[in-house]
Amino acid sequence: MESVDKNPLYGLHTYSSAENVEFDFEFYFTSPILLNAALGSYQVGGGLGWEWSVPRGRTEGSLKGNGEKVDIVPEKSFAWYDRQWGSLQDSFDWIMLHFEESDWLDISIMCAWKWEDRVNGHKMFAMVRSSLNGRDFVVPINLTASTANAWTSPDTWLEYPQEWTIQWVDTKLLISSPRPDQVIQADDDTGFPSQFSGYVNVVATKAGCTPVRGFGAVDRMKIE
Repeated sequence: MESVDKNPLYGLHTYSSAENVEFDFEFYFTSPILLNAALGSYQVGGGLGWEWSVPRGRTEGSLKGNGEKVDIVPEKSFAWYDRQWGSLQDSFDWIMLHFEESDWLDISIMCAWKWEDRVNGHKMFAMVRSSLNGRDFVVPINLTASTANAWTSPDTWLEYPQEWTIQWVDTKLLISSPRPDQVIQADDDTGFPSQFSGYVNVVATKAGCTPVRGFGAVDRMKIE
C-alpha cells in the first residue's frame, strides 16, 4: 500500500498479485477523515489503540477472480477505508452507517463500537457526523445484537446475529443483514475465530417522524 500523491490525504494505492488474490485499486478520499473516539485513539486491553476512517471514497482499478478480470466503475463506486493498529479488541461489534437526507435525523454517517474489555472496561459509543454542519461528535449509545435472529454458518459452526439495534436518546436504529453468508473464515494458526463481515441495511425511527433509511457494514467477532 502506498499514497497516490505527495499529499497523503489525497488517496491510497493498494494491490496484490498473489495467486487467487489479484487486485489493483486506487482509492481517492472524497470525505474528511473521521477520528474514532474524537482523538483517533482509545484505551483497550491494557494498551492504546488507534483508529481513523475515510467514510467516503472514489475507487478505480480492477480485480481478478477465477481468471476473470472485473473493472470497477468509478462513478458507481463506494468505499469506506478504516485503519486500525496498536492494542486491538478481542470480542466486538463494529458498525458503519450512511443515512439518506432527512428533515429530522442530523446524521450523515455513524461509526459505532461495542467491545468487551476486562482491563479497561467494556465500551459502547459512536462517532456521528452531523448532516447539517459536518462536525463530528462522540455520543453514548446502547448497541445490542439480536439473539433471536441469528444464523449458524455450516462452515465454521459459529452463530452470527443478523440484526442489531442502536438506541440513541429518542432515536432507534434497526440494522439488518440482507443475507447471512457474509463470513470471513480465518485459518487456525491466526489465533482469531472467523468473523461476520457484511453489508447491512438500516432504518432510523423516532416517534412522530418519517423513517429514514440507509446502508452500511458490520464486523462482528466473538472470542469465547
